[in-house]
Amino acid sequence: MEKFNGKLVIGLTGESGAGKETFTRLLTEFAEEKQKTIGIETFSSILFETLESWHISTTRGNLQELPRIMIQAYGDNVLADAVYQRILERDENIIILDGARRESDLAMIKKFPNNIFIYITAEPEIRWKRLLLRGQKTGEKEKTWEQFLEEEKAESELEISKIGASADFKIVNNGTMEEYRKQVEEFYSTYVQSS
Repeated sequence: MEKFNGKLVIGLTGESGAGKETFTRLLTEFAEEKQKTIGIETFSSILFETLESWHISTTRGNLQELPRIMIQAYGDNVLADAVYQRILERDENIIILDGARRESDLAMIKKFPNNIFIYITAEPEIRWKRLLLRGQKTGEKEKTWEQFLEEEKAESELEISKIGASADFKIVNNGTMEEYRKQVEEFYSTYVQSS
């Protein structure tokens, strides 16, 4: 029997800059108001840790290339299996799993009995401008529009809209922060509040 019976695993997919981290922050705020505990896990955490342990720059390109290499060497489920084990070790009532990009990631999320899968998206130019402001990854603040478009073609990005099409809930985040907050609040009241 899984350790997670009765707990909620919320899987997120979405293109870079669509608003997944903001979704996580807002949802955490709503949950804390109701005394619910939320754990946050990301597919990219393992990738960041691996690159940093080898003293390799954490550029978006390197973060895209590493899983491709690992999958080629160890199989389609290598990253999803590693993240699954991390989730099993968590004790929170609600786990947000950010960064699903492949069919194997979605299949792993669906292994949990109580799961919801969300697709967060936005227009490319809006996402690019957000990345320039965010500057989370090495070189992100200097990224040109052409570089951004080229990275959008990377293997790790190609399945996002495909798996997003099977989402339980979709958010289009092209508007203001207040509009986005309302969409996240709607999700919270519909899917999480009674958990």
